[in-house]
Amino acid sequence: MTPTSTPLATRLTARAVSRRPRWTPLRAAFTVLDRLAPPLAARWAIHIWCTMPKNAGRRRDARPGAGVRSDLTTAAGCRLAVEAWGDGPPVYLAHGWGGWRGQMGAFITPLVEAGYRVVVLDAPGHGDSGPGAMGPGRGNAAEFTQALTELTDAHGRAGASSLTRSAALPPPSPFAMAHRCPGSPLSNRAQTRSV
Repeated sequence: MTPTSTPLATRLTARAVSRRPRWTPLRAAFTVLDRLAPPLAARWAIHIWCTMPKNAGRRRDARPGAGVRSDLTTAAGCRLAVEAWGDGPPVYLAHGWGGWRGQMGAFITPLVEAGYRVVVLDAPGHGDSGPGAMGPGRGNAAEFTQALTELTDAHGRAGASSLTRSAALPPPSPFAMAHRCPGSPLSNRAQTRSV
């Protein structure tokens, strides 16, 4: 039987089985390290967990055109790339892990046409922003959240909404609620989508 004539279920099962062994050595290593040297296992786990994916597809640019570009330096000294479009109450867009602000472009035109000012940032270590405290290509959710907090301090919180992608902030956005925006028009309706 040729590979093209193999039933789909058999091909899918074979593909799933061929992927499984890739993680087996990693799991075995963590099992042993966790018992023999827990601090080393913890450092290795943090290194893996906080390293961003290297995927050129994440640099897709869906922005409708260049916005007003600025930099914001956080209290921790990280330079954030920020871009804004339109006038009105702010809507903050947050990309997903390993992404960048250009991925959020499909939301910009409809929000600007609805009367919002759209503000998008590259999180620390992402896109055109500088590295965070963990260094280039590494980051964590705490830095991401702090960057969003400082962005709203700089660009305004009144009537703010947030729209997130991936695991950045699940809706209804704790970010919006923490910034006294629970009744904002988008914070309770935003849908998280992974791409």
